[in-house]
Amino acid sequence: MRSLERRRIARRYARALVDAAVAAGVFSEVLSALEALVEAIRLDSQLRRALAARSLSPSAKEAALAEALSGSPEMLQGFVRLLVREGRIELLPEVLDAVRAERDRREGVVRGVLELARPEDQEFVPQLQARFASRLGSDLRLEVRHVPEIIAGFRLRAGGILFDGSAAGQLERVRRHLVFGEQSVKE
Repeated sequence: MRSLERRRIARRYARALVDAAVAAGVFSEVLSALEALVEAIRLDSQLRRALAARSLSPSAKEAALAEALSGSPEMLQGFVRLLVREGRIELLPEVLDAVRAERDRREGVVRGVLELARPEDQEFVPQLQARFASRLGSDLRLEVRHVPEIIAGFRLRAGGILFDGSAAGQLERVRRHLVFGEQSVKE
């Protein structure tokens, strides 16, 4: 199954889980337990192999998950049993990503990555965050990375948009203009 198809299917399951958990007032508990389950599976190679084995029956896979699910909300346990029975348990990490994205969407949060050339530029993060949050009309939450290759300035990816204020980006635009005669677009 292709990555795009996996994400599309995972989003459907995630929306259903989020809708049910929010309606029952247990969303934060379900999210925490789902995060713990995905991490437990990631760390346990034997459990990962059991869940991936086509030769194991759904009931054997459910039994393999029993310990990792103990103490989880009943809603999550039922959801995981459904994924196992439908042969979709391998989508659990994508479901977690989609649950987080759905939570962010409902809360008006946009997540982004801010790339800075130098660690010293960290002092500008609050100003950049406020400026771009207002441009996007959302609560902007940034992951900050230091990428020396951008030479100076910053690059911000958020909400499907790239804001390139880096020296490397400016040099690339100049290069395209000189080589291809393209007009520079201010970003």
